[in-house]
Amino acid sequence: MDSAENILQGESMKIIWLVNQPLPAISRCEGLPVKVTEGWLVGLSEVLVKESVKLTVCFPQSFKQEGVKGETDGYAYYGFYKKNVYSVTPAGKVRDCLKQFLQTEMPDIIHLMGTEFSHGYEMFMACNDLKCCERMVVSVQGLAFCCAEEYMGGLTKAVFTKQTLRDMLLRDGLKKQKKKMAVRGEWEKKLLIGVRHVIGRTDWDYETVKKINSEAIYHKNNENLRSIFYECKWEAEKSEPFRIFIGQITYPLKGFHFALQALAQLQTEFPSAKIYVAGRNIEKKAVWRRTYYQKYLLTQIKELGLTKKVIFLGELPAEEICRQYLRANVFVLPSVIENSSNALGEAMLLGVPCVAARVGGTPTVLKEGKEGLLYSAESAEELSDCIRKIFTDGELAGQISAAARRHAGITHDRKENCKELLHIYRSVCGEYGGKNA
Repeated sequence: MDSAENILQGESMKIIWLVNQPLPAISRCEGLPVKVTEGWLVGLSEVLVKESVKLTVCFPQSFKQEGVKGETDGYAYYGFYKKNVYSVTPAGKVRDCLKQFLQTEMPDIIHLMGTEFSHGYEMFMACNDLKCCERMVVSVQGLAFCCAEEYMGGLTKAVFTKQTLRDMLLRDGLKKQKKKMAVRGEWEKKLLIGVRHVIGRTDWDYETVKKINSEAIYHKNNENLRSIFYECKWEAEKSEPFRIFIGQITYPLKGFHFALQALAQLQTEFPSAKIYVAGRNIEKKAVWRRTYYQKYLLTQIKELGLTKKVIFLGELPAEEICRQYLRANVFVLPSVIENSSNALGEAMLLGVPCVAARVGGTPTVLKEGKEGLLYSAESAEELSDCIRKIFTDGELAGQISAAARRHAGITHDRKENCKELLHIYRSVCGEYGGKNA
């Protein structure tokens, strides 16, 4: 591969991102369903391509064995074939495909956007075979081995051992899901042990990475968010009283069952309080396709007397998600483990009053008391108390709204984050061969 010297003297860097799924513009080009996740990468790519970076977005896909290639929004893309995109163990064919891709592209930097899936380790091994691991940078998102430890989210054994017909047929009950997450975590640890440059954002991910690899060079680089969230601002008088917004409920570790318990505790005092949930609408999912956790949530809604108090919005585009934030009285993040939630970042950037569990990297993202309210994870009582404070104290809500918005404006400054990422890329290039780093 080429020397880094020219890059450091002003020529454009050639960067490969490995992401977990195609970005929205790629999906539209290939006629695929557009996913609402990975939105932060869209914002970052928009800024990078304006800096004349030659970016190629690489991702696993299972719809074309020969792979897919193209260009969109100022960057190139390559979808390599992987029969099971989210398989928990590496596959030799994927590694060979990535080696061929790297030899053809000859990138200056290979940037893994996350460590939690096996294709990350496959890319690492491809780089190892080509003796170019020094060009790798790994961004920590969620950490699978930490998620595995907290996967059950405080559910009792009586709950997490049960299965629906769907779970049994697919061998995908909660216990199996936890086991899969743990296997992913083991490959993730091997990846983190082997890499030299790691990008993170919180005190928690720094400490966790250093426990795995004390020799890793840790770079801090905050994330950009989707464009719409820089353009709007939450206003109390335009929000709806007692309206709670939550962004993700897919797995037990997201803690939605605690949010339901908290809502039930608030009903006597605030009978009009409701939770609005973004993401997959589990009510509309065919009964035979529901996981046991989804069944459990729907059962809890009925047993807690919350029918018509929980509204599933379905998967929404960024503009509609933004509108839901702006209508909310409070945003709640009940996860029992998080690093730096983009949903929390979006809420803070808009100025929506936030309540979150005091876990992982969240205390780095949101300063307790000043920018939002934190509570002990798995405590529905503390969660309901925090929500009650937002509902009843407009002055407090206004103060934390303004403070959170100021903090998020710095944390998610698009130009500064891009500038810092380019600095990281150049420092890595300089370490492996540049003369003017």
